[in-house]
Amino acid sequence: MTTTLADVPTFDFTLAGQWWSLPIVDEAAADRAIRSIVVETAGQADQLANFRHLMREQLHRTVADARDANAHHLYLAREISPGLPLSGALGVYWPLLDTLPSDVAVAPKLARAFLKAALHVADSTGSATDEQELDPAGGAVLRRSYRTEFDPDVVEGVDTNRGEQPAIIYTFRTDYWMTSPVPGRFALFSFSSQLVDLETELVKLFDAIVSTVRWRPFPSTNGEPQ
Repeated sequence: MTTTLADVPTFDFTLAGQWWSLPIVDEAAADRAIRSIVVETAGQADQLANFRHLMREQLHRTVADARDANAHHLYLAREISPGLPLSGALGVYWPLLDTLPSDVAVAPKLARAFLKAALHVADSTGSATDEQELDPAGGAVLRRSYRTEFDPDVVEGVDTNRGEQPAIIYTFRTDYWMTSPVPGRFALFSFSSQLVDLETELVKLFDAIVSTVRWRPFPSTNGEPQ
C-alpha cells in the first residue's frame, strides 16, 4: 500500500554537500529532472551521446525501483564538498507494517522487532556489518548497515558475461529507522553507496545527516531537506 504525503508526519533535515532531488510520483517531472542531471553531468557533446543514454537509462531504473518500493523522496549525491565527488543515494520511506503497538516510546526495541519482521529478506541478500541504536534530538533511531553483491553481467537470470571474469559490484546500505511524533509511524532513511572502502567514513556522514532531522507541525511538505 502506498501512503500519500497527507498520511504521514512532516520533517526538515539538512543534506551535507550537494545532492540532486528526483521526483518519484510525477513521471514527467522525474524525466525532466533526469534530463537536467544528464546534461549537467555529461554536457551535450556528440561523442558522449552513448554515455548520456546509459546514464538516462540507469537513472530511470533507479527512480522506477524507488517508486516500486514506495519511496516518498529520492536524492542522489553529487559531492560532499567542492571538488570532492560523492557517489550515493538516499531514499526516504514511510513503511507500513502489519502490526504496530500504540506506544512507540520504546522505539529502538520496537524498531528492531519490526526490522526482523519486515526486512527479513535483507538478511538473506546481504551481510550485516553494523547495528546500533542512536538517540539524536529528533527521536530514537535504529541504524543497520549491510553489504550486497551485484553482477552487472547477469540480467534476470541470464549470464551475459561471455566467459570473461565476472565484474562483481559491491554496495553497502545503511538504514535508519526513526520514530515520529505520530504513534505507530516510523520513517526510514535508506542510504546506499558503492564506495565500500569508505563505509566507516560515509556512515559517520549519514549519522550527521540523520541527526539534523527535526519534526514539524502537521501538515506540511514532507521530507524536504533545508
